[in-house]
This record gives sequence, C-alpha cells and structure tokens, in this order.
Amino acid sequence: MDYVKGLYEIVKAPDNTVFDSIIYLTSSCKPFESVSCIQSDLYQIYGNKPAVILFDLLLSNGNEPDRFYKATYDGEKLDLKTLESIQKDEEEESILALSSVFYRMNFHYLDASALTFKQRKMIIKGIVFPFKHKRV
Repeated sequence: MDYVKGLYEIVKAPDNTVFDSIIYLTSSCKPFESVSCIQSDLYQIYGNKPAVILFDLLLSNGNEPDRFYKATYDGEKLDLKTLESIQKDEEEESILALSSVFYRMNFHYLDASALTFKQRKMIIKGIVFPFKHKRV
C-alpha cells in the first residue's frame, strides 16, 4: 500500500533491497519539514516494528550527492540520529532503477522539482542518470 501526504509518497521497497520503504518527494519541499506526518504514516504501516527508510530527495536537491538519505524508524518515530546520506555504490543501481520507475509513472511530480528540463526528459524516457559526485 502506498501512503500519500501531498509532499511525499511512501512506497514499500522490494524485498531485494536493504530498505523497508522508500519516501519519494512529490514536491520540492524537504520531507524533514513533515516529520510528524511521516512518523504517523510509518506507524500505520509498521506499527511498533522497526524499519529502514530510504528518502529520495530528487525533487528538492536535484541529482546531487545529497539526493538519497536513509534513517531508521524505531517503532515509534524516525530516529533522526541515524539519518545519513547514501554514498556512491551503496545500493546505487537498484535505488536509481526504482526511482526512475517511480518518477516515470508519476512524471507530473517532476514539474515541481529542482531538475533541469533535460533531466526531466531523461527520467520520462527511462534514462537513469548516475549520482553526481563531488570532485576532490
């Protein structure tokens, strides 16, 4: 079951990933501005069971190194102390593929994003673009 709150959509992650759910933005707002709503939705999904949650911030952060974050839901709340950016090669291929499918199916969300026109077209066509990495 998917949960939608206007700013985000929560989707159960496939069994072949290390995540239990993925939160996709549906606007350019940061999901951490809606933590209480997210926690309420996660409680409806998981109850007291802990879960690992992936955040895809494509619409607010664009295709930047700080696009993906993960955090633990401890059965009551999101433990923001566990919030961390997902770095290169950590589940990269499967995350990008899932994200591409979601946004292709929900391309209308791309209009409210930080993406360039070219990046939006790439997603709609199913072209997965890799993480950008900061130069050292």
